[in-house]
Amino acid sequence: MDRIVGHIEKLLFRHDCVIVPEFGGLVLQTVSAVYTGDEHRFIPARKEIVYNPTLTHNDGLLAQSYMQTYIVDFDKAQQMISSDVALMKQLLDKDGSLRFGLIGSFVKNYDRVIYQPDKKSDTVFSIASYGLPTFHYLPLTARNVEPTVMAPVYLPTTNDAEPEMQKSPNVAFSIPITRTFLRIAGMVAAAIVLFFAITKPVKDVNASLYSASFVPLNEGTREQGEQLRITKQRSALANYETAFGVSQLRNEETRGQGEEAESRKQKAEEAESRKQKAEEAESRKQKAEKAESDLKTEKQANNEATYISKPYFVIIGSGFNHKTANNFIEQLDKTIAASAGILERDGKVRVYAQHFANKAQAQAFIVSLQKNSKHKQAWLYTYK
Repeated sequence: MDRIVGHIEKLLFRHDCVIVPEFGGLVLQTVSAVYTGDEHRFIPARKEIVYNPTLTHNDGLLAQSYMQTYIVDFDKAQQMISSDVALMKQLLDKDGSLRFGLIGSFVKNYDRVIYQPDKKSDTVFSIASYGLPTFHYLPLTARNVEPTVMAPVYLPTTNDAEPEMQKSPNVAFSIPITRTFLRIAGMVAAAIVLFFAITKPVKDVNASLYSASFVPLNEGTREQGEQLRITKQRSALANYETAFGVSQLRNEETRGQGEEAESRKQKAEEAESRKQKAEEAESRKQKAEKAESDLKTEKQANNEATYISKPYFVIIGSGFNHKTANNFIEQLDKTIAASAGILERDGKVRVYAQHFANKAQAQAFIVSLQKNSKHKQAWLYTYK
């Protein structure tokens, strides 16, 4: 019995209604958030489980869960569900009560089955508000609020002369001085002292460096300065030629040519290396494409073998290309999309809900599928 309980709990996390064939349906009803004024309590929104014994028709949701978990076909899943339901009824008749996991329990009173929800069921299955607790919050009138400080009030005098503003009694003025204010003031004072300490006095500045003169210099002094500059340049050139020599200059020229040749050699090697890497990349790409082609061929062969072993397809849509067919499958109900696929045959792309090895099984599935208003046009296709 734990098997069917586990499947129902799993389905209730994703669906608002789970029907157990020949037993009843478990429905999740949304309860809005509540505020109780006398207790000052806020209760978050939640979902409560309701048992409806009249919902006994098979909607295929529970069977689909069995099929996905145990890799069985629809008929085998129906047999497993019928066995579990029979065991539930047997235990309920024998003990008069039946524990149903996190969902709650069932109690039999004569011919009537009464559902008793678990204390935590309304929080466990409330996915939208999971983890939100019930809390109490007192109104502001019930809290101790400190009185606000009123601004000074000025009252007019009662003299007949020009009205004057008179300060209201019992009002004191104060300028708050905090530690932060004192700290900032000290930092400002220190910055001012440091500025005057590091500033160079005006009397130590060479005025000639910051002034322009319209008085021409002495001609003799100018010629002496020009000769001195030329002499220094000649001396520097002579020292350079003496230290390195003409041969050193030629060596520099030869070294430059060698470096240029080495640079050309490195560029040629880099070009050859890039060429080899490009060839290797192209080779890897061709191998990957071949492997992908082989895998696709093998997959098609496997699909062909699968289709031959299960040749009866329940078609729910046709006239697609591959892109629109995939979009159509993504928009299907989860219970159908789990087994849905694309069948490409005779130049047409079709979407099937499921395929079977037995024609009777496929027709039974079509009957259950046509109950859904979205798939009333489902039809049977035989793969030959």
